[in-house]
Amino acid sequence: MTNKKSFESFFLLLFTGNVLSQLIPFVLAPIIARIYSPEDFALQGNFMALVSIIAIVAGGRYEFAIMLPKSNDKAAGLLVLAVRITLVISLLSILLIFIENIITDIYQNNGLNTFLPLVPIGILFLSMSNIFTQWLTRYKKFKAISINKIILTLSISCITIIFGVLKYDVKGLILGWLSGLVLSAIMLFFFFNKTYNRHTIKIENIKSLAKEYKDFPIINALHAFVDIFFLQFLLFAIITREFGLINLGLFIVMNKYIRMPVRLIGGAIGQVFYKEATETFNEGLPVYSVLMHSLKIISYFAIPIMLIVFFFAPSIFKLYLGETWVKSGEYAQIMAFPIFINFFVSPISSIPLIFNKQKKALIYSSAAYLISIVGIYCSVWLRWAFDDMLTLFAITMSIYYLCLLFWYINMARLGNK
Repeated sequence: MTNKKSFESFFLLLFTGNVLSQLIPFVLAPIIARIYSPEDFALQGNFMALVSIIAIVAGGRYEFAIMLPKSNDKAAGLLVLAVRITLVISLLSILLIFIENIITDIYQNNGLNTFLPLVPIGILFLSMSNIFTQWLTRYKKFKAISINKIILTLSISCITIIFGVLKYDVKGLILGWLSGLVLSAIMLFFFFNKTYNRHTIKIENIKSLAKEYKDFPIINALHAFVDIFFLQFLLFAIITREFGLINLGLFIVMNKYIRMPVRLIGGAIGQVFYKEATETFNEGLPVYSVLMHSLKIISYFAIPIMLIVFFFAPSIFKLYLGETWVKSGEYAQIMAFPIFINFFVSPISSIPLIFNKQKKALIYSSAAYLISIVGIYCSVWLRWAFDDMLTLFAITMSIYYLCLLFWYINMARLGNK
């Protein structure tokens, strides 16, 4: 079992990499925000949502099982399985170009159709990056993961600015994001290649592993799909249809920068927590202490960040990104509390994987999202303003995240009882 000192050293290593990786887009954000319009960010957000909803399940979620087996041979087999499924799904996604009329009907906007041929590229490299990251996490190569994050954000930001100066409009945002993904995946493969021992994996062993960890493609993949489908694909589509691209663009920019601390701090804690909690569980020791130590570290960051967002977000957005984005700051105030609670929930969301409670997690999230969708459509039917709809959505998600947090804590406290 890893002690608190090791946990904190791993966290600090990832956190330092995350700080540098997020500092780059943060410093360059005022330039990018003044080059591209809310409509450009909206179309990019819809494109990323379309890629993400497929990429999140492209490997069958077997990459998240890489951490669990004690045997490195089994872990290697799971990696090969995830890579093979990813290649197949990426190729099949080319068929999206034949349903562009359906996609147009969903969004009531045909701007996304131009970029459908690029979707398979995004799926392939985003999924492969996730697979390599899980492998490197298993081997505690946190320095490599941190370096990659820096390369990813630096390349995306710089390429996006270059395309913007060349007047590529929304194409600059999308091509910048894809270019960063490609460079990131190549760099991760370089680090991965140093740790992978060219295991000889038999077809029979892969079939056995696919069956042993079947809950990942059946339950976990469905859960991940539901999360992305609701929180990005469907939510963005509804906002586009009912409230317009400008509101979506303002919402996406708000979400991007306000959730940055969750990715920055929560992402580092989450990677270390999953590794250490899994090892602790495999040794037959209680996971509760690891979880509470993680929540304690999160609280040092989450509380002051929430207070700053709640009281000063509009002024910060105006000062930093420009007058166009003041409304994004107002949306941030509305979403402050659910994002605050999610700050605690997101890093420890691997708890259901460790305790094999994926089915319950899927049921809970599906119920919460269904209630939220009903609320959103009711607000549309009642012709509420976007701010009012967002307030209702914030209340619903706050309750959901609070319930998840208490469930995770209780699960870790009781163990397998």
